[in-house]
Formats: sequence, structure tokens, C-alpha cells
Amino acid sequence: MREQANTSGGGWRVDPIPAEVFAVNSRDAAWVNAQCTPQPIACFEQRIHFTGGLGRIQDVTHILATGFRDGSPFPPCHERAKKKGWKTAAIDCGHDVMLDRPEELAAFLARC
Repeated sequence: MREQANTSGGGWRVDPIPAEVFAVNSRDAAWVNAQCTPQPIACFEQRIHFTGGLGRIQDVTHILATGFRDGSPFPPCHERAKKKGWKTAAIDCGHDVMLDRPEELAAFLARC
């Protein structure tokens, strides 16, 4: 995904990533693009510091959007989630499941 980032924003920010990169459906792509804003580059570069709290969460779900294929970093995460015994689902749509398949997403979450 890094190669998609455009850091023309003065060296401290990343231009918004277009909805098309995330395979957002054509009906919602323009709306998504209008909502996007530049992000500080540090949010992509700063290390995450875990506190150990994740291990105490008992009910974890991972949903993989399978229509977001090109360069998606998420399939390996989905496989790790399965191996950990998390609830998992794969929904055939772009990255923004809540836009592409809201009914299917809501039904799945209601069953969790």
C-alpha cells in the first residue's frame, strides 16, 4: 500500500488514497473521495505499542473484504485470526464493507 501514498503535501502529510484503490463501489466512490482528507505521514510510520490488553478480549472478529485484492495486506491477517480461533468471515466486496454490503455485514455482526 505504501507505494500508493503520495507525499506531495509538504513532506509531512500523505494525500488521500482514492476510493478506487480500495475497490469502493462506483455508486459510493465519489462520496468517499469527497470525505477523504490528507493524513499526517507519521500515522503510517509510527510504531504501535501494545499493552497486552488484546489478550484479555474474549470476543474478537475479523472480516476480510475479498474484493480488495491488489496489494491488500489483510489476507495474512485473516489467516492469523483463524488460527487464533477468532470468528471470521469473508465478504466479496471492496475494502469498505459497510458501504458495499451493509445488510450482509449487519446480519453477520448481529449473529456474533
